[in-house]
Amino acid sequence: MSYFYRSKNISGVSINEDSLISLSTAIVERCVKMNEQAQKESREVCAQCVFFILFDGKGYKVDSIGELVKYFRQATRIDQIIFTIETYQSRQSNRMNGSWMELRIDERNSNSSTMIVASEDNEWVDSLWITIQDLLDKCKNKFRFFRTAWTMLSIQISGVTVGFLLSLWTASKLAPKLSIDGAFALSFICIFILFSNLWSFAIPLIIKLIDFLFPSVKFVINGKNYFHWSVQAIIGAIASAVILYFISSMLLFALEMLNSIIKK
Repeated sequence: MSYFYRSKNISGVSINEDSLISLSTAIVERCVKMNEQAQKESREVCAQCVFFILFDGKGYKVDSIGELVKYFRQATRIDQIIFTIETYQSRQSNRMNGSWMELRIDERNSNSSTMIVASEDNEWVDSLWITIQDLLDKCKNKFRFFRTAWTMLSIQISGVTVGFLLSLWTASKLAPKLSIDGAFALSFICIFILFSNLWSFAIPLIIKLIDFLFPSVKFVINGKNYFHWSVQAIIGAIASAVILYFISSMLLFALEMLNSIIKK
């Protein structure tokens, strides 16, 4: 018998109470419908919905939307929520057979946020997949535009450019104090190598800052996202002002250096 399996990573979503209820309701309705259909056909399915919620260092396993929402409201910080559908066959075979679904939304580690649907019934897999995907599309946030390969490329190029200009400026200040041939070139090379090593150390810290400012997966509890936006605005404004000032100063210095070289 064929077995159908679909999976994908979840990113760029913000889950609030309304979207939590929509997702869990759709999953419960699908579970109820599955049991009703199996009963009509005299098949043993025993589909069951289970939700896991991890928050404030505590974890709970619940089987009702009401309990899930209750804990969602109580939380100060939610790390992870897992929505599951399990049938008798999937439980007995450790998910090797039968129909099952798992939607894992993890703010703590966005790379582990996934959706998996599997069954011998291809139609069941596709219909449930589309239903959940449509609901997740409504939860999309704007942070995904800041979490692309282009973002990291821009950061890398900007860092190298700033390092190059900073090395030029520092070498111009240091070279006159050195009584050796090629003092400027030697100073520039040494300083740029030092910056390159420091930049390699700084990149992971910058990635962590991006994860904080623009999380791939976010749980929005009682409007706390508004405070998060204020933090983003303040840090973003300060960082932008400092970077623009520094880059403009370095560009001005580079132009002065180029002008002096041309005159010579």
